[in-house]
Amino acid sequence: MSFASLNLNPAIVQALTASGYTEPTPVQAKAIPEAIAGHDLMCSAPTGTGKTAAFVLPALQRLAQPAKAGRGPRVLVLTPTRELALQVTTAVEKYSKYMNRVRTGELKAARAETEAALADVATVREQLAAATATTNTDLDRLRARVSELESALESARRDVRRAGRARARCIPR
Repeated sequence: MSFASLNLNPAIVQALTASGYTEPTPVQAKAIPEAIAGHDLMCSAPTGTGKTAAFVLPALQRLAQPAKAGRGPRVLVLTPTRELALQVTTAVEKYSKYMNRVRTGELKAARAETEAALADVATVREQLAAATATTNTDLDRLRARVSELESALESARRDVRRAGRARARCIPR
């Protein structure tokens, strides 16, 4: 089986060939046709078996189709770590090398009010067809908030126990 037999855009196949890939791995052979057909997938395979390409190639296939009017990225990939976001960005750049008008980038985590975050927003709106971002910062913020809530809950429990003991002393006999 070849990448061309998966009905990928010729520019994608050209980039794969230039990168030294001639045949899809088993996970790619199974996932790519399903993803191109629009099905949701959940794949599990060992490291180094081509999982990134298994979802990036169908996304690029979609980007190869004419876009409807609009702004912003047509593909957004959320990853749990910056390292994985960088890996996905590199893969998109490598496999879209011969495609027209496909720009990609990694969105850096930043607070909304910072200039860097505002620059990222402007870049996303105007330029990128594909963007990767990490959810790690959001998870860190969520963990901090959960920790605050747990602390507040424990404080409230202590207050209730104290109030209960105080009321118990006031109960007439």
